[in-house]
Amino acid sequence: MSRVVLPADADTVAGALADIQHRRSYVEALVETMEAQPTPEPERYGDHDAWYLAALQDGLFRRVFVVEYRAWRSRIRDLVRDQLSAQGLDSDLWRPAEEARDAAAFVFQVRLLLGDELDCELDAEVWAGLQELAAVAEAIAESSRAARLELADRFPDYFSDLDVFGDGDPTGRLTLSHALAQRAFAIAAAFWTALPYETVSEPS
Repeated sequence: MSRVVLPADADTVAGALADIQHRRSYVEALVETMEAQPTPEPERYGDHDAWYLAALQDGLFRRVFVVEYRAWRSRIRDLVRDQLSAQGLDSDLWRPAEEARDAAAFVFQVRLLLGDELDCELDAEVWAGLQELAAVAEAIAESSRAARLELADRFPDYFSDLDVFGDGDPTGRLTLSHALAQRAFAIAAAFWTALPYETVSEPS
């Protein structure tokens, strides 16, 4: 049984889910607003502006991945460290996660900590989703050819065969769509939804 226990009046898991839903709704509103704007000179620039809008949205969706991963990372760090302290466990148990060499290693260390120290087990697909979210966010943040090549090898669905700028760069096709942005939100929400914990009320 999970040893994660949170005060009922400070349920950080519920708070994380509420924040994700708010950000998802905000992005949906932004997309709707962008797509509702009229195109100046549609007869002359209609096709160009459709491409340009897609490029602008791609930038927005890239930030979704980066923000959702970083938000998860910050929240899980605070939660695990607080739980270790509350249960009298050695704070150095967090050090391997803090010193993880990359995002994949960080997710792996968090999984070990939750399972081994807090009896908090989640299904493999939840962790696989987080590894995906972390890999995409890290490739975007690093913005190197090597990072994109590695990501394309692991998650080819994030790449398009379309060479938009005609520069022949085989790693330049990382394409973030609206559907993939929704997937980022779903992955982050799935973790907090699946996390087993209990809440307790403070005695009055």
